[in-house]
Amino acid sequence: MDDQSQDNQKNTSQDPTLLPIPKELPILPLHGFVFFPGMGFPLQIASATSRQLVDEAMEGDQMIGLVLCHKKQVGDNDTISSADLHRVGAVGYVHKVSTTEEGYYQVLVSGIHKLSVDKFTQEMPYIKGEVSILPMEVKDGDHETEALVLGIRNEFKKLGDLINLPAEIMATMDAISDPYHVGYLVSSQLNLRVNKEQEILEIVEVNLLLHRVARELNRRVNTAEMSNKLQEDIKKDIDDKQREFFLRQQMQAIRKELGEESDGKVELQELRERATEAGLSEEANKAVEKELTRLDRISPSSPEYSVSRNSLLFQVLFRLIESKVSSVEVLQA
Repeated sequence: MDDQSQDNQKNTSQDPTLLPIPKELPILPLHGFVFFPGMGFPLQIASATSRQLVDEAMEGDQMIGLVLCHKKQVGDNDTISSADLHRVGAVGYVHKVSTTEEGYYQVLVSGIHKLSVDKFTQEMPYIKGEVSILPMEVKDGDHETEALVLGIRNEFKKLGDLINLPAEIMATMDAISDPYHVGYLVSSQLNLRVNKEQEILEIVEVNLLLHRVARELNRRVNTAEMSNKLQEDIKKDIDDKQREFFLRQQMQAIRKELGEESDGKVELQELRERATEAGLSEEANKAVEKELTRLDRISPSSPEYSVSRNSLLFQVLFRLIESKVSSVEVLQA
């Protein structure tokens, strides 16, 4: 692309899907995602060879092959060979190319057909291959297809509500009618591993494709529902703890206003000292401390306070007697 030009766009009102497909196409390797037919969005092109590929495509028929690379990319100029590519991808039509300040290309592409690379014909400076178009045939009046599409639409709407998918995505789903495109759009929003996306792309028969997408969608909906339920439980637990803390603070403030706070604290401290002086066992101490903690939450003016206090004194006495009896039995033995 000419360095003086920051924007390259060919004016054409023709539907790209109606254009003839060349027998040979330049192949743009994709990393980390699958470009499905029916999709359209900008790609950022960084490597010099890929920018050259785009330049030459714009000078010609504006068509490129979009094929997933299974080799992990290390850098922008990492060398990719045909052996690193899958054989099934999409024909991409390049609508517009813009150059960023950093020198990258922003390439607006739409996937117009599904392709198979029959033979790779060039490796350098970029990959080329002979391709054939894979049919995406749908029988008119196929009730199974219609039922699958309806089920997928309904389940996808549920997913959209669960995870707040963008309104644009939901509007696109309502607008498209091609069953393949419905399946591909849903697949692109399920956060699938890239190898699973490639498997879906390679499915030829429409009902097999829709069955696979429906299973993956159902799995994603179940995961989203479980995640939301866990978040609700966590939020409720946090809210309950915050409410309890707030009520405790209020209760302490009220007791302080009534002059009960100091009396209650003093008495509780005396009860703790009595329990300590009694020389109780570890188990008995735990039981007494549990009762003291409960007693601390009750207002001294409450009838329940007196009942709990007397019960606690009885427990201290009982635990003390029980401890002494055990000691005597040990000595006698």
